[in-house]
Amino acid sequence: MLKVTSAPISLLVLSVLGSAACDAQRLRDTVVFTAATINGRPLPFTDSARISGALSPVQQIRAWRLSVMPPERAELTSTFKDFTMTRFPCEVQRSMRDALMGNDSGNNAVTALKDTSTTGCDDLSIITLTVVVQYRRMGDSVVFKREGEELLSGTWRGDTLTLFASDESAKRLIAIRQH
Repeated sequence: MLKVTSAPISLLVLSVLGSAACDAQRLRDTVVFTAATINGRPLPFTDSARISGALSPVQQIRAWRLSVMPPERAELTSTFKDFTMTRFPCEVQRSMRDALMGNDSGNNAVTALKDTSTTGCDDLSIITLTVVVQYRRMGDSVVFKREGEELLSGTWRGDTLTLFASDESAKRLIAIRQH
């Protein structure tokens, strides 16, 4: 006669509950920040550069989110309008967007343009990109890197991130933690 005890069933239930608790803890540990201002101005923020002696818009940052997942991983998601792309015909914009988004089929053959219109394709120059970065926090200081190269650095105090771009632009971004 086979005697069945409830111990294996109890262990299975505890294992499932423990796994769910770990997943819930991981989700709670993820901290999400969204940009409040860039250089003191709210989003959308238009970034400009000097081109041929004149200040011209290059991109407009429409949304910016940083999801920090301890111990050292983060996802940076930004939505922006690329004004450089808007100067090209729709077909070229579509190709540029596909290449930037990783949807390029790898066909780099030069072909004649079939569609040279530049109207009706405003949405093609609006791009949302997500990149995975590593971060290191030491007290209030924080540094975000991608492939070993520093992208952003600054301070993390309570619910506020103050970050500076590591390139020559000297942009200052203030992000607020979402609850």
